[in-house]
Amino acid sequence: MDVQDNRSTGARRPAAEHVAAAAETLRLLTDHTRLTLLHALAQGDAERNELTAHVGLEAAIVSQQLSRLRLARLITSYKADGRVVYSLPDPHLRRMVSEMLAFAERSAAEAG
Repeated sequence: MDVQDNRSTGARRPAAEHVAAAAETLRLLTDHTRLTLLHALAQGDAERNELTAHVGLEAAIVSQQLSRLRLARLITSYKADGRVVYSLPDPHLRRMVSEMLAFAERSAAEAG
């Protein structure tokens, strides 16, 4: 990780381009549908029809969100038996999605 020294606190500051990339990723994760899709893919690879059933939305909406995630390189796709299968290959992103949802669950339990 390319970092810059912050001499006043002794802490290292990440490079601006890395902060911008992280902020863009987090922005993409603020969408309920995209986060639900990522959670489903964190459980294992799936076809669009399986993901459509999982999120309970129209196939066109799911396809649009999958496309956005793929263009952002958060997910990948491959063909198997003539069908497109989506995957969440990055273990860091899988862990981040899991941790965010666990945090939300804990926060809701503590508040309620």
